[in-house]
Parts: sequence; C-alpha cells; structure tokens
Amino acid sequence: MKKQHYLLLILSALFLPITACGQGARLTTNVTVLNEDGAPIEGANVHIGYPSHQPSNIRGEHKKGHTDENGYFTFTGTASWKASVSVRQDGFYETLLSPEIHESDSRGNARLKSKVEATITLREIRNPVPMYARLLQLRSPETEKKLGFDFFRNDWTAPHGEGQDAHVFIKVTGVQSDEGMRNIMEWHFPNDHDGIIRIEPAKGSSRFVWPYLAPDVGYNQEMRWQYTRPDALAFEENDKSIQNAHRPGHWIIRFNTKVDKDGEIISANYGKFYGRIFINGSFEQPGHPGFAIRDGVIYINPEENERAMEFKSDYNLAKDSLPPAALLLP
Repeated sequence: MKKQHYLLLILSALFLPITACGQGARLTTNVTVLNEDGAPIEGANVHIGYPSHQPSNIRGEHKKGHTDENGYFTFTGTASWKASVSVRQDGFYETLLSPEIHESDSRGNARLKSKVEATITLREIRNPVPMYARLLQLRSPETEKKLGFDFFRNDWTAPHGEGQDAHVFIKVTGVQSDEGMRNIMEWHFPNDHDGIIRIEPAKGSSRFVWPYLAPDVGYNQEMRWQYTRPDALAFEENDKSIQNAHRPGHWIIRFNTKVDKDGEIISANYGKFYGRIFINGSFEQPGHPGFAIRDGVIYINPEENERAMEFKSDYNLAKDSLPPAALLLP
C-alpha cells in the first residue's frame, strides 16, 4: 500500500498544472497605443512575446499584428517569467516595454497575473539632426590641474592634444586612503552662459528619452562627479554640485555661448551625453588618470543655435571612437 501511495503522490506531482508549481500560466496582455496628445494610433506594429523557460520546458509564445482604430492589440498565451512588448510605427520612435507580470497573493507569495494592461505612448520623430556621436574615454595627461578639452575634435587642447578650442576645462583628482579611494572630476565652462544640466528622461520606454529641444535656462557653469571605492564610502549627498558617478544619468551641455550687450544669447552650441561615469584619479592605478562614460555616448552638434536633441542615427559626423550600434540611441 505504501508503494502505491508514494507512486500516486509522484504521479500527481508530475501532472500538476504548471501554475501550481509557480512556473507558468495563461496570461493576456492588452496593449493600447497612443500619441503624445493621447489619441489612439491605428495600424501600429505590435509584437508581444513570452520567452521560453528552459527549466520548466515552457516554450516561448508570441504574436505580431497591428492596433485597431482604438489603438488596441491583445495576446493570450502561456507566460512563465517575463513578457516583452515592442511597438513600431512610421513617424515615431520605437518603444520597448517589459510589463510587470507578477503579483503577490494573500500570503505574500509571488504568482503570475492573469491579465496585464499596458498603455504605450509613442514619441513622434520631429527633427533629427546630424551630430558627432562618440564614446568618451580619455586619459588625463596631468592631475590636479584644469585642462582644456575640445568637444568637436574630442581631444585635449595644446600642449596635450590636437584640440583647438577649450570648450570646457576638466580637472581629475584622486585621493587614496586606508578606507578606499575617492576620485573627483570637475568640469568648468569658460563662458558665463555655458554649462551643463542634468535632465530626467521622459517617462515610458521610448528609445528617445530626451526633450525635443535643449533647455533655455538652468545650466550650471561648474559640475563635479565623485567616484568612490568601495561604493559605500561616505558621499556628500546634500551637495548639489557633486554628482554621484555610480548613478547613470542624462546631461545636456551648452558651450561656445556668445551674448549681446544685454546678455541675450546670440549663438551657442549644444550636446548631450548619457551613461555612468568612471573616474580614475591616480597614475598609480591601472589605466592611468582619466575618465570614461560607461554604457553611454556623447553627442555634439556642430550647428550653431541648433537646440534639437534628436540624433539622426544614420548620419554620424564622427569618424573616430565610434560607439557600438546597441549604444547609439536617437
């Protein structure tokens, strides 16, 4: 009897529904696609996918199609651990989304939802412009000293490089102690109306996260980033002039600014960069002093007074330090 009882338990476990094991369930994902004015977009290309889950032998399922006149598209399939949604439409930036498909039951245990509602707002392609799009990874010829840097040539000015104009002065310093290291990079812009401003990316999952135009005001003429090891080393969180280099960010810069006698801007150049900043402040450390934007790209627009922040991805003016395609965003 005991053998039959154990056999019955084993067979019951084998044939339990996947949902009871917490490995998969039928999931309906409803997608509504809107423009930035809140109007539905008909005919948008939607792809909803539930990836495979090898440990539980759940095969991936997906569906492609177009939104109806209400901007609506739906798919029901077996999901296990993740769902992905991509939306494309002519005249708009692609949007990628991974909606949350888990919830907690009454006991606080995670379980798969039965339905997900996702509203996606597509951002319009308005005015993409050519820019220099590069990786920014530089060694500093000296520490504890402000050095001129040319954004157009992506190089230090003389005598350390071939840059012609010092659009910004950069200083890299490093402090070593028994606790760890604290490296600081300072940017100082030479003109009163030059500067840098950190922006919050647009909400949503569009590939284009920037404002369409660079801001008119709000630029800081000086900015500092601090990079520490270990990460827990004391950080001056209350000092707004110091950016935590461990945190990825999005920045817009204005340089070459010229003003009239009333202080009104006549001309200026603009750029942007995103990523996480690594700072090496010592010649004793591997790699020598310098800095790099990790997992990010710097974009510089050579056209005076062109405030457009949309990058024309098929027209990169740069011929050196080219970023991989995966990092080259609009």
